[in-house]
Amino acid sequence: KGMGRTYQNIKLFGSLSVLDNLMVGAMQKYNKGGVVHFLFHVKESNRMEREMKEKALYIAEEFGIYKMKDELARNLPYGLQKVLELGRALMGSPKLILLDEPAAGLNPSERAHFVEILQKIYDQGIDMFLIEHNMDVVMNISHMITVLNFGQKIAEGSPSQIQSDPEVIRAYLGARYKNIDKKGTGE
Repeated sequence: KGMGRTYQNIKLFGSLSVLDNLMVGAMQKYNKGGVVHFLFHVKESNRMEREMKEKALYIAEEFGIYKMKDELARNLPYGLQKVLELGRALMGSPKLILLDEPAAGLNPSERAHFVEILQKIYDQGIDMFLIEHNMDVVMNISHMITVLNFGQKIAEGSPSQIQSDPEVIRAYLGARYKNIDKKGTGE
């Protein structure tokens, strides 16, 4: 509870609608006693379903997928499938969301839209733990960055600190920067 996540490889229910995929994301939050609870507490079950649907419609509108709410998830373009998966992760009202390569495979305009959505999420007070190789995405959404190289932490700081860190430059910008010393001054 309190945590949502997305996957590098999208895990949608392709034969369900966009709206139904979103509502699945809230099941853990609302499912308090399994099928038996829903059978014997019909009034409460109906109320919970209305709440889930309202939230799903709100997220669909906020994320720009409302017009497709009745489409099967498998029929959405790849970039919108990523958006849908992110929306589904938010349906459980997490305080923290884990994002595994959320921008992988997105074209520049899809990435820009995705970063706007991530900023909206952050503005709502939801923290994010982002694993991402696209530095534009990382630098545009992150406030604190930890950089790993082969599983070892090589730097931690703000985006501006990371961009000027000699270890990060050496590890991620390639051979022409290999002579930069620990102070970033070169030989």
